[in-house]
Amino acid sequence: MSATMYGPEIWKADDIGEWSYWDLWFCTLCLIDHDGNWDALDQAIWESHRYIGREIREAKWSHLVNLRERLELAELTAATLIGTPDKRTATKARNKLIKSTSLQRYTITEPMRDLPSGRLTRRAMSGWWEKFPVSPGPAYRLLDAGVDVTAWRYAEDGWLAGDLADDIVTLAGKQESDAPAVQVAARRAALTLLHQAQANCDDSYGRVGMIVEGALDVYARTPWRQAGLDAGVFWRDFIEITCLMSNYGTPNAELMVELFRGAQVARDIDLVERVLREAKSEYRAARMSWHADTAGTWHACVAMAAGHVPGGHGR
Repeated sequence: MSATMYGPEIWKADDIGEWSYWDLWFCTLCLIDHDGNWDALDQAIWESHRYIGREIREAKWSHLVNLRERLELAELTAATLIGTPDKRTATKARNKLIKSTSLQRYTITEPMRDLPSGRLTRRAMSGWWEKFPVSPGPAYRLLDAGVDVTAWRYAEDGWLAGDLADDIVTLAGKQESDAPAVQVAARRAALTLLHQAQANCDDSYGRVGMIVEGALDVYARTPWRQAGLDAGVFWRDFIEITCLMSNYGTPNAELMVELFRGAQVARDIDLVERVLREAKSEYRAARMSWHADTAGTWHACVAMAAGHVPGGHGR
């Protein structure tokens, strides 16, 4: 094997498909170090990368999941794909899968690039918009053109970060009209840009958080039913974006009770509880433990908002 192989190159092509050097390395290490036990290999990789960035270990895990799916579809095992593993390849595999704690773009495969957490994050940001009566997409693009959130990355001035968040809300308000569907679109577009502000700005003064809370409250109370927005779409989108936002401190559980109440969750209690169970399951499958735990917390918030537990004030 050439020392210049980075991983994505084709190692083997057959009637079933193409197999990369990453495939070879995963299969080799699975057989030699873990007696063909994929779960054991998965754990070894995940644990060896515990103290580095999530993205690298998720990238390797994502490729492993994809490889197992392709092997199952082809009715192959690691052994039937590669034959008898050799020690030289095993050494290379250990270096790549266990010891190496960095990945460059030219070394990764498509499953390493398109991560499960990334897919769920993109869906939470804008994935449901085409199902809105008026898509928030055009409003978002206007906001994004008017406020360059990414330019604030690692900005040290927390007070000015609050000004940026305030600008987002102000510009969104200028796009509104008396039509409920347009109001919903503009206010929902602002939430995604505000989430980007959360991720890119220094909020040491807490101003971004306060503005996010206000924008969420306004959005939850917007007459989305009157706008013609399907309840299933509204709740899936609303739950996913708030789960993302909560990773930056707001909304918290107390606010979520009020948001669910403002959006009249009691009218859709069974639907919302089902959506939360599905979201929690998806986050667990993508190893997004924070978001899964948050979905569980939101479940309790729904019960409180709907008046199903002491302290709730259902309508």
